[in-house]
Amino acid sequence: MGPMRHHTIRLLTLALVVALVGSAPAGADVLHLRNGGRIEVRAWRDAGDAVEFERFGGVVRIPREDIERIERDPRTPGAPGGMGAPPSGGPVPIGSTASITEPEVRVFMTEEDGAASIGEWKRRTRLLDKVADTARMTITSGGRQITLSGAEYKRWAWAGYRDDAQITIRTTVEAVSIHGDTAEVTYAVETTVVDRVTRRPATVTESGTLTLQKRGGRLMETARQASLQPAR
Repeated sequence: MGPMRHHTIRLLTLALVVALVGSAPAGADVLHLRNGGRIEVRAWRDAGDAVEFERFGGVVRIPREDIERIERDPRTPGAPGGMGAPPSGGPVPIGSTASITEPEVRVFMTEEDGAASIGEWKRRTRLLDKVADTARMTITSGGRQITLSGAEYKRWAWAGYRDDAQITIRTTVEAVSIHGDTAEVTYAVETTVVDRVTRRPATVTESGTLTLQKRGGRLMETARQASLQPAR
């Protein structure tokens, strides 16, 4: 299917959604679509790359790229952890104040957790692709502090470890603070590496804060301040 046909079908699908679910009872938020349509909803969920709301006994999902802005009505109900609206009234510009969500941040922080060989883990998670080359990484270990760019950090991380070594990672997200398209995260990570030859485990605990930003529709790490406890 060519790109023009795909775009046409997408527009037709959106038009059908607007026709079916475009109105709601008084006291509703309004989703203003980029194609000029509008949908009124009493409650909705920020699903990261989409906005979801309930209608006709099911869940309707509208991609964020199709939404220009969300006009808030202060009378709409909120529902923490479920369908609801942000706590403040007024318009919500898509791609700015609502561009990062806490669930999205928590997935970003914990999706590498688990056990695997280092080689498999690097291929599966593409962890270092999530660090911006221009990021500022300040690492403290054993009373010594080093500052690296993101590009330097990528060359430094895991240097000296064999790809067949076994790695286990456990991440704890202690706090998340979101400001528009930037998130500050307080975290702790316990990493255990077991060498295939010596069979001796080495565990390092890293704790600190890092900064995430939305770039090109994806989260990227742009800064980190962390302390490493010596391996045991």
